[in-house]
Amino acid sequence: MNNEFKLVYCNDDASKITNYLLNNDKYPFHNKRMRLMILSSTDQNLIDVLNEIFVVSNIFIYHNYLIMFYLDDFENLMDVINSISFELGIKLKINNGIYITKTTPGNKIIQYIDYIIDYLNNTSLVYTDIISPIVKKDDEYLNYFKEEILPLVIKDALTKDIILTYFKLDLNVLKTSKMLYINRNSLIKKLDLIYKTTGVNLQKFEHASMIYLLMSDN
Repeated sequence: MNNEFKLVYCNDDASKITNYLLNNDKYPFHNKRMRLMILSSTDQNLIDVLNEIFVVSNIFIYHNYLIMFYLDDFENLMDVINSISFELGIKLKINNGIYITKTTPGNKIIQYIDYIIDYLNNTSLVYTDIISPIVKKDDEYLNYFKEEILPLVIKDALTKDIILTYFKLDLNVLKTSKMLYINRNSLIKKLDLIYKTTGVNLQKFEHASMIYLLMSDN
């Protein structure tokens, strides 16, 4: 990376991650999909706990924030982070951010990190995700989201039709599957794939409402 980045812990190859982020080299992680988390503390005890909880992780320090690439194994991540913050006595703000795959350019990850650090510096929220800066009307991030993330949510006309029908039926999976003659489990897998590709959870009202507004705006 550059002199502003400091490697703390690496489960994968640090030099490959460096070249990926800075030079858009090939995807550097052993796992097919990783997720990015940004935390507002560089406390060593926090780093030690993260290393214990997240078996596969790569952690860097950047502008006094922890930048962690990890495997997403927790459904109740917010509770886990709150528990860590309480036990360590650390005031902590986090952003549970984008998913990273072989199609994610390294320079776009750096861009996302810069946006989120600026956002966390100006919010009182403890736990945020990929949608939170849009809710707070961060116009610069909104443009980034529209250009880099929204096209991954709406990959094609068929996906768009499925999502719009799902919205019109008040996020009801069963009604949507019947309306579109799609197996209910297949629809759930479709929504889950969108989430695991982008970090946008269309089964969550806040996420769905923001995507609906963006789609309507377009």
